[in-house]
Parts: sequence; structure tokens; C-alpha cells
Amino acid sequence: MQSMFDPQWATHNRATVASAELESVRITRKGEGDGVYDPKTNTTTAPEVIVIYEGPARWQKSGKPTKRDNTGDTANFNSVRIQISIEEMTKYQQDAGIFMTKVIPNDAIELVQSPYNDYAYGDTVYVWGDATSSRPWHLTFTCQQNMKQGNM
Repeated sequence: MQSMFDPQWATHNRATVASAELESVRITRKGEGDGVYDPKTNTTTAPEVIVIYEGPARWQKSGKPTKRDNTGDTANFNSVRIQISIEEMTKYQQDAGIFMTKVIPNDAIELVQSPYNDYAYGDTVYVWGDATSSRPWHLTFTCQQNMKQGNM
């Protein structure tokens, strides 16, 4: 049975969508272990951090703040959608020697550069899930931003 869609329909708009990726982001994941405490210097080395991706992305806050109360410590969260070109993610991971590493819940996404909004620089959000379609024009991540953290 012939489809009503052109065979390249699923990918033909990727370049157009990627042209809206004006920000630069870094996606990281905490590696194994909790760091190492040195009693002589009274310092703890940070745990390994793995960079999953660094490059262009579309960063859009959805303006749906929510409150969560954890035993009297109320926190405000904001929903953020991050979109990344599939080709950019694949190229970065191939160049870095990490292949097909999926972004998973609790990975951190930091806004490294935003040429049109200096106030957004340094924002960090945490992945809730992957909302990417089975016929994707880009990767889409639903994230949350803890408003107590603000711009670090």
C-alpha cells in the first residue's frame, strides 16, 4: 500500500526546525560514585560528570510554574522544552566517541549561551522525559527548572 506521504516526509523539515536552535546547551550526567573525601585536605573531589551533548538547541520555557511541598520546604518549578537536531546530537556523540547515548531523566541541561537573552545564561534544568515523536524532526526533552536555584 502506498503512503499518502512522501518517503522523505519524516525528515524534510529538519533543516528548518534546526534553524530555530539559537542557543547553546550542555547536557551532562553524573557518573558512577559520589566523589572521594580526602581527610588531609578536608575536601571532596566531585564525582565524574559525563558530557552527553554540547551544541545548538532550542530552549523554551512553557510558563507553567508548579509548586511542590516537601515537608515544609516549598519549591517552585517551571517547565522547559529543549529541542535538539538529531544530526547535531549524532555528530557530537560520534566525535566524542560516545555512540547512541540517550538523554534520560535527571540529566542536567545547562544553557551555555543565549545570544538574544543575557538573563537566561547559566540556567540549568533537569530532564523529566523524552517527548520525541516516532517521526521526529528533532529530539524534544521535557524538563523542569527549580526556581530556587535560579541562574547559577
